[in-house]
Amino acid sequence: MSLTPTQRQLRAQLGGLSSAEKPLEERRENTSAARAAFEARFVREIVTEALARGEQLDDKEIARRADLRRRAYYSRMRLDALRAARERRQAAMDEAS
Repeated sequence: MSLTPTQRQLRAQLGGLSSAEKPLEERRENTSAARAAFEARFVREIVTEALARGEQLDDKEIARRADLRRRAYYSRMRLDALRAARERRQAAMDEAS
C-alpha cells in the first residue's frame, strides 16, 4: 500500500512522538550504537590520515584530533545552516519586491 506524503508525515510524527514519550535512558540506549559509530568516524579518519603521512599517534593525540575534527564538522554545519537561512531570507525579500 502506497502512502501519500501527508500519511508518511503523520506516520513519521507518530513514530517520533512514541519515541519521545519513553524515558531518557531508554532513548539513549536506542541511539547509543549510532552515536558510537558516528564518533568512531572521526577517529577512523584521523588514524587513516596519520598512517598515510607516516605518523604514529598515541591514543591521547588521536582523541584530541578527533575531537577537533568533530567540532569542525559541527561548525561547518552551523555555517551552512546560516548561509541557507540567509539565502531563504534574501529570496523571500526578492519575491516580495
